[in-house]
Amino acid sequence: MDRVKFLSEEASGKNLSPKVREKRKLIVGVDPGTTCGLAVLNFNSKPLYIDSRKDLALGDVARIVMGFGEPVIVAADVTTVPDFVAGLAKSLDAVIFTPRSLLDSGEKQCIAQKYAGEYGFKLKTPHERDALVAAIKAFKHYKNKFKRVEVEARRKGLSLSLDEVKELVVRGHSIRRAIALRSITGKTEEGETGKIVPYEKRVALSDVDLKLRRLRKRLSNCKNRVKQLKDSNEGFKGRVRNLELKIIELQNLLDYAKKEESRGISRERKYRILRMEISTLRKQLNDAREEAEQYKMRLKILQVYKKLEASGEVIQVKPIERFTKDGLDEAFRLYDIKKGDAVTLLDSSGGGVSTSMELARRGVKVVIAGTTMAHQAEETLRKYGVTVLSSKDLKIEWVEGHSYVKKGEVEKAVKEAAKKEGAEAGKGIEGIVGDYREEKMRSTRKV
Repeated sequence: MDRVKFLSEEASGKNLSPKVREKRKLIVGVDPGTTCGLAVLNFNSKPLYIDSRKDLALGDVARIVMGFGEPVIVAADVTTVPDFVAGLAKSLDAVIFTPRSLLDSGEKQCIAQKYAGEYGFKLKTPHERDALVAAIKAFKHYKNKFKRVEVEARRKGLSLSLDEVKELVVRGHSIRRAIALRSITGKTEEGETGKIVPYEKRVALSDVDLKLRRLRKRLSNCKNRVKQLKDSNEGFKGRVRNLELKIIELQNLLDYAKKEESRGISRERKYRILRMEISTLRKQLNDAREEAEQYKMRLKILQVYKKLEASGEVIQVKPIERFTKDGLDEAFRLYDIKKGDAVTLLDSSGGGVSTSMELARRGVKVVIAGTTMAHQAEETLRKYGVTVLSSKDLKIEWVEGHSYVKKGEVEKAVKEAAKKEGAEAGKGIEGIVGDYREEKMRSTRKV
C-alpha cells in the first residue's frame, strides 16, 4: 500500500522505537465507503499517512493506523457518525469527532488544497480529500486546548509527554488534571526521565488504574469485535447463499426474457409480413375496383349499343378474321352466324368461290370486306344476293368484341353499290334490315 511520499523516515515512524512509536498519539480522518479514504495526523497536525483503497475492512484500517502510533481521535466529515467510523473508534478505544455543520465541496477543496500546498503533496482522490478535511477539522477543534497544554507545561518547567497530556484532555480531563496525571510518570516524548513533581501517591495509582481499565476495556472491545466478526461472517455466508439463489433466479428470468424477446421478434416479423400482405391486398383491391369500374363502363356502352341495335339505329356486324374454310368454321362457332346476319371480313384475301358459297348458304345478307377481295369470290356473293361493301365506306364501332355500323351509313353504302352494280345489286337496305329484324325477333321468341 502506497504512503504519501513527502513523509520523512522519521515521520513515518520507521526509525522510531516501537515503545516511542506506541506513545505517539494520532488523529485519524476516515471517509468510509466502497473506496475508503484515510488520513493520519499527529497531534501537531503533521501528515503521517494519506491514501485511499477499495474494499478496506475495519480490521485493515485499524492495522494501518496502529502502525503509526496510538489512535486517539477518529474523525468524519459529516455531522451524523457513520457506522464504519463508530465501529473503528470503538475497536481502537478512540474518541469520535464530527463537525457541527456539513461542509460543502468548495470549502473542503479549499481546506485540503491549502494544507497539501503547505506540506508539498497532491491528493489523488476526493476520498483522500474528505478524510484529510475530517482530520484537519478535528485538530482545529482541539488546537487551542493543545496550545494551552504546551504553554502550561513550559510555564511550570515540566518535562513530560505532551501527547499523553493532550490525550487526557481529549478524553475529557481538564488541562490541570491531565498535567497532574502525566507528571507523576516523568516520561518525555523521547523516553527520557523528566522532572519529578511530588504529587500524592494516589495520583500514580489512579494513573495505573486508568491504564488498566483502558486495557481491559480494549480487550473486552476486541473480544466483542471478534464475536461480531464471527456473527457477521455467518451472516455473510447466509447472504452468499441467498445471493447464489438469487443469481439462479435471475438467470432463469434472463432465460425467460430472452425467450420472450425471441417470441417478440418473431411476432414483430410476422406483423411486418402481415402488414406487407395487407398493403398488397389493398392495392389489389383498389386495382380490382378500378377494373370493375372499367367493366361497368364498358357494360354500359355495350348496353347502349344493344338498345341502338334493338331500335334499328345500328346493325351488329359479326367478325370473321380469315376468309378461309377454317376461319369461317371458327367464326360460325364463336358468333353463331346465321341467316340475315351482316359480317365483316377482317382479311378478305383468302376467299374464293367455295367460301363465298358457304356464306351464301348461311343466309348472310351483307359482307363488309376489310381488304381487297378476289373477283370470283365477290361475283359469287353477289350472284347469291349478298351485298358486298368496303370497310372504307363504313365506320365500324367495336364494343367488347362486337362490331356495329350505323344504319344510315349502310343505306348510303348500299345505294352507292346499287348505282355501280345495277338493279340486281340494288336490293334496298330496308329488305336487309327487315330480314335482320325478322331474324332477331325469331331468335328472341326462341329464347
